[in-house]
Amino acid sequence: VGHEYFLRVPKLLPRCSAEKETLIHALKDCLTARTILSIGGLDNRLLTKAYHCCIDWLDDIMRERAKTLSYDFRIYNLVNDPIILATTVCIKWEKPPRGYAKVNFDAAINNNKTRYGFIIRDEDGFVIGGGGGFKEETLSAEWAKLYAFEENLKKAQSLNISKVVFETDNASFVNRVKKHGRDVTIMGARINETQKIMDNFHSATICWANRSCNRVADFICKNAIAKSCNWAVNMDYPLEIHD
Repeated sequence: VGHEYFLRVPKLLPRCSAEKETLIHALKDCLTARTILSIGGLDNRLLTKAYHCCIDWLDDIMRERAKTLSYDFRIYNLVNDPIILATTVCIKWEKPPRGYAKVNFDAAINNNKTRYGFIIRDEDGFVIGGGGGFKEETLSAEWAKLYAFEENLKKAQSLNISKVVFETDNASFVNRVKKHGRDVTIMGARINETQKIMDNFHSATICWANRSCNRVADFICKNAIAKSCNWAVNMDYPLEIHD
């Protein structure tokens, strides 16, 4: 029955009487579709030009739209002042404020293991500590960051750092820490405990950093999982090196 029904399907499309329906016909050549696109303001050249492939037509539309946006918003027009101001993004690690140390940390989950890595640098950019490790447990991304954060706090305390800035590329985790006290979840209660440790520092804050600023911590993190090891390092420089 299905075979007989298939044979009875009319060869011509009921709305526009086309012999066969292709993508380029359905999107452009059909009179109904063309009318709708014209009302939408599509360039007539894009409707009348012959296209053999639908992707070629879509590429031309994207180019035209990009030109229109560039003209309307003057994004790349160097003669006129731009309406949309460029936002500068930090693409490299930056030194902490004078008198502070900066801790960059990262965490990840792989093969039923949670790994972490961190590096501590002083105001001149010298490495004063770092390390990495893993645990045989699968955690969510935020719980893994919290695990790494707790290890960082322990290390910073052991180095007797009084002022510290923690950086990570997970914005969600940073927001959770900053909003401590208002989060009634289990993680919120755990973060409140870490906040008590942060209060022991003279000054301690956490902020988000672009992923490109966190490459060293990410590298240590990957190395820890590759070698299945837990390790830490301390660097002791002579005071003259800061001169």
